[in-house]
Amino acid sequence: MKSKMFLAAAMLALAVAGCETGYQNARSSVVGGYNSDRKDYNVFHVWYTGNGFVTKDKAIAMAHLRAAELSLEHGFPFLAVLATETTTDSFGKPLAQVAIGCFRDEPKGVQAYAVHGAAVLFRDIVDKYELKRDGQPMEPERGDFQPAPEAIAFELAPWYEAAAIDPEEVDYVFLGFDQACVDGFMVGWYVDFENPTATLEDFVKAARPIAAQFGANALVVESNAARIQSDPRFAEPEQDLLGFVAELYVAPEAALGIEWEPGEMALDKYVVRRFRAGSRCAEAGMRLGDKVLAINGLDVLYVAGQLEQWKSWSVGEKVRVTVVRDGQEKIVEVPLVPNMIVAQ
Repeated sequence: MKSKMFLAAAMLALAVAGCETGYQNARSSVVGGYNSDRKDYNVFHVWYTGNGFVTKDKAIAMAHLRAAELSLEHGFPFLAVLATETTTDSFGKPLAQVAIGCFRDEPKGVQAYAVHGAAVLFRDIVDKYELKRDGQPMEPERGDFQPAPEAIAFELAPWYEAAAIDPEEVDYVFLGFDQACVDGFMVGWYVDFENPTATLEDFVKAARPIAAQFGANALVVESNAARIQSDPRFAEPEQDLLGFVAELYVAPEAALGIEWEPGEMALDKYVVRRFRAGSRCAEAGMRLGDKVLAINGLDVLYVAGQLEQWKSWSVGEKVRVTVVRDGQEKIVEVPLVPNMIVAQ
């Protein structure tokens, strides 16, 4: 009897091993499936693990299927695929990973990313692979979720196409990356390979027209060779060839006076790290650790829109900063102060 039971168990194991992984939650399955992590209100990381009978193409499709389902669950009719990666382990099992940004309205100006209607993407994959649940074509599951704040119209600008300016309008030069206090947006680098310019003054003169091409009015220049070569942003073998390096900034005359840092994902919002000297954010009610979602109703990641409004800011004007603190959305009105780099 025991030998027959053992034989039956072995046959069952072979039967399971001979079937490909389906669309299922990996936490409830020993043979793979999907899993996900919510990085922000509209940002998700999805991964799908298959067995040796699942092709890479199908693993990607199942990851996209879960991405579409998550987008619909959280009230977003549209999604943009920000990144897709597939790997295969030594046993031939594929792992597909997808990062998505989700949107209430169809995002504009995101040609760099594939934008989908979430319901259409879900249905196309279900039909292609004839996926069923309880004998019927699969429908998106509806679970408990935290919806995104109604006040934010998420937009996505993956790059900034700057308007060139006159080189004479590149007014501000600040020396030393570690001392930089720039409220603005870095739009590029200018790097001096093998130090063809003899002096720092010559380098700045050469950098001004390059900055002007990118619409940048400020240069933050590093001239210390040891600091440049130890900077992890410059990888071998290039770092040994560097002479001077400049960060190109679009810096408005008035600013909030805060330093912030992005989160892990490409679309993660900005977290307030420090208030600069002269900033009035703290007295207006902002706190360190606040996650900034929008300024004057524009998503902080909508770079082109932010730069356009920054150009018109004036000292003393109040702007509305939308933040999330302890899971609650707040709007703080903050008076603008002189940008430190401009004021020097």
